[in-house]
Amino acid sequence: MVYLNIFSTGPRNSLRLFLLQKSLAKSVGTTDNSRQDADADSPDLDYVKQWLDKCRDSHALVSSQCTPLQILPRAPLRVIDCRARTVRLAEPHEPYICLSYVWGKYSTISTFDGAALPSGLPQTIEDAIFVALELGIPQLWVDQYCINQKDLEEKMKTIQDMNLIYGGAELTIVAASGEDASGGLPGIRGTPRQIRRLVKSGDCTFWMSKDISMSFRSSRWNTRGWTYQEGLLSRRRLVFTDARLYCQCNEGYYVEAF
Repeated sequence: MVYLNIFSTGPRNSLRLFLLQKSLAKSVGTTDNSRQDADADSPDLDYVKQWLDKCRDSHALVSSQCTPLQILPRAPLRVIDCRARTVRLAEPHEPYICLSYVWGKYSTISTFDGAALPSGLPQTIEDAIFVALELGIPQLWVDQYCINQKDLEEKMKTIQDMNLIYGGAELTIVAASGEDASGGLPGIRGTPRQIRRLVKSGDCTFWMSKDISMSFRSSRWNTRGWTYQEGLLSRRRLVFTDARLYCQCNEGYYVEAF
């Protein structure tokens, strides 16, 4: 694989041009920090599962941090059951995934135990449910649905528990793309990535991608104090930017390199 960074005076114009020759990618294999045979259209969630398993097995510091419901929270911890599409109380020591995203224009919703999810969920929520199911952790915590937004006392108690909720999650999905919850997770369920494929010739493909660090720094998610805190509190992060995905824990990371 060969790539060329192209910079202009503005960070939003930073691009990366890739040439991927499949036979070469297979011969050199992959490293701990990159996936060289990644698909430009969608992330390899099976590889994300391998990264998660490797982190559990090899990163003792991460795994020894706060585990699900290890410390009793001040308010009931609810999760979305992604299979049943209902909101319910979390079981003790049950693994779950958190979602960190920008709400935007969507209004608050009053939830209760056993409640079915409303129809017409924002794209980012639907995509996160899909990812949770694909990763084999079908419990998802989303503040908009797992906190009774109309119960002020419960809401304030839950806000005080954010370190436990995000720190106790197996990982946090970070939606670092789009302006609000309608943006979706790029590469998931048809949500497009900002990759422009240029030329395909034989076993070589040329395409262009925004630099991942620039994509993250210019995201709306990165401008919000609440979401920034959620990322810091999480022990593992699965970050969806406009163009690419990267996985990060407190001891290492993996980036799609195409």
